[in-house]
Amino acid sequence: MSLLSHAQWTGKDSINLKRLLEGDGEIKLNQEAIKQVQQALGSPLIIRASSATKYDESLPKVYPEKEKLVLTLMPYTARTKYNYDPIYKKKIDVKADTYKSNPFETLYALSIPTNWAKHPFEGGYRKSLEEIEATGLKYNPLAERANNKAVGAWKSAAGPTGYDFMTPFTKNFWNIKGNKRKARTLEVLASYGDSTSVLIDEPILRQKIK
Repeated sequence: MSLLSHAQWTGKDSINLKRLLEGDGEIKLNQEAIKQVQQALGSPLIIRASSATKYDESLPKVYPEKEKLVLTLMPYTARTKYNYDPIYKKKIDVKADTYKSNPFETLYALSIPTNWAKHPFEGGYRKSLEEIEATGLKYNPLAERANNKAVGAWKSAAGPTGYDFMTPFTKNFWNIKGNKRKARTLEVLASYGDSTSVLIDEPILRQKIK
């Protein structure tokens, strides 16, 4: 900046400067010129706010406005073993077998009205599909054949001894190891409290199904 000022400075400017300094008048400096001198060379100019710099609210939002609560079993997964705690990263000592029956079947039996038929041979009219299935019957669309075409019919879900004769023809029936793991997992889950209550000395109160 000094080199540029020296190149433009002339003898006449020196005489005028000396006359101003020796005079009695008040010297007023140009404030705009001072700002330009103090400003660093090559610094960008101030960009005023414009519509181009503001956020476009018409664009779609990535996240929803309200958070959605989702229940999850994490860190438990479908492959978590019955004797392993994924929270404390250690195995669990499982002793007695306390699982005796399927609680879901008990809840389903409690939800059936008492005035419904409990057996297919009981008299009375069935007013709904749920009332028919409550007697143990299920509709099989491929049960019979007539004129070389499949005809549906109502079949008993279980045999005379409570056994379904179609079970051996299913893939799940021959999965012996998987069925054992499934039964064992259900036994443990029925008696195992969650990891937040294992270290609590007070007993866990559970509501019994009557």
